[in-house]
Order: sequence, then structure tokens, then C-alpha cells
Amino acid sequence: CFAETITNRWEGPGAFTSGPPRLKPYKLVEPWQVKGMREAYRKFLASMSDPFHGQLPFDDQALLFAMMAADRASVYQVATKRAGIMCSRLNSPAFERRAREQLVTLERMARDSRRLTPWRRAMLDDIDATRKAWTWPPPNVWVGVSAGTRKTAARLIPKLAMTPAATRFLSCEPLLEEMDLSEWISLIHWVIAGGESGHRYRPLDLDAARSLRDQCLRNSVPFWFKQVGLAHP
Repeated sequence: CFAETITNRWEGPGAFTSGPPRLKPYKLVEPWQVKGMREAYRKFLASMSDPFHGQLPFDDQALLFAMMAADRASVYQVATKRAGIMCSRLNSPAFERRAREQLVTLERMARDSRRLTPWRRAMLDDIDATRKAWTWPPPNVWVGVSAGTRKTAARLIPKLAMTPAATRFLSCEPLLEEMDLSEWISLIHWVIAGGESGHRYRPLDLDAARSLRDQCLRNSVPFWFKQVGLAHP
């Protein structure tokens, strides 16, 4: 995907698959710590990674959900190719409990400064309000999976359908063949579709995109057609 292309461009050919991922401490909670990012309304969490990667510790995943729950003024879009882990976590009372406990970590981050600025005070107010009105799953968190083929859809979408979330979305990008969503469409709240871009470009079948659009229209599901796609050298 684009993450592989960008990583290899900046870190050298093959960097994306050169070894296990290395996560800088608290890197994924930058939307909470960086003032400019906190001010954004809609945030695509971990666009260059996967928040449900098997090597991301349980506590770090819980911290991410504590952050998103506390940042209630923003909408977070969380996409994964590891729908089984996501489904297991969000259905787990232990994970919910740990996410709520991780509000303490967020509080420590907010106070870890030489000066308690107004926006850091606002962070503390958000944490306090979240504790008092804790809701699971967080109402501002969208969860989704990426499925552009029938085989991938059959593997991932059932797990997405069983995942508790305010909004479940499906990213059919790149869309590589016609797909029938009738089995799951009643449990999906938003569908994105589009063609492929890059040096591995495979042309989009527009009839496949029209079929998805029509399925969404019949079931009153919002549909966003992102792009036809383009070949890049």
C-alpha cells in the first residue's frame, strides 16, 4: 500500500519488509500530545501502520483507545487488516477496563511539562469528563477493514460485523473485483471504494464500483468513490 511506497522511498528499497516493526514510545498518541493535531476534527489513526498489529502490546492498544475516548471533540478512523484482533479486543471487558485505566497515563502526559498551559489544562478537563461519562465503545471512534477482493471480504468483514463500534466502515480500495456485500451490508455504516495507484497499478473495473454504489444506495449506506486510480512510474 502507500505505506510501503513511502517507507521505501525515505528509508531505502526493502525497508518496509526488512524486519519486525519498531514503535517509538507513545508515537501513536501524538494526536493527543501535539497541539496542532489535537485541533483537527477528523483523524485517521496510524495511517502508516496498523493499530492491531500482533507485536503492538495490549497496554499500548488500550492506551490508544483511552486517547481516542478522551479526545471526544474529534472523530477517529481506525483501519486494520487484522480484524480478528480488533474484534477480540473491543469485545473484551478486560480491554475496556484497561483502556479506562490508561486514562492515568494520559493524565501523566498532560502534566509532564514545565508549564501547565491552557491547552494542557483542557486535556486534563477532557480526561476528567471522560472518567465521569465513560462509554464503550467510544462514540467518536470508527473502525474499518480493508477488503478489495471477495476472498479478503469473506475473511475480514464477518469480524468487522461482530465488532462493537459507533461506526463500522469498509475500505474497498483498491477494488480488484466485483463484490457482493448483501450478507453484511446491514451492519456496515459507510463504504469507501477506489482504484489502485502506483507502480503496481491494476486497472479498476468500473462496473464493480457501480455495483458497490448500487448496493449501498439500496440499503441507505453512505458510499464514497475515492478515485479511479493511476499508474505511476
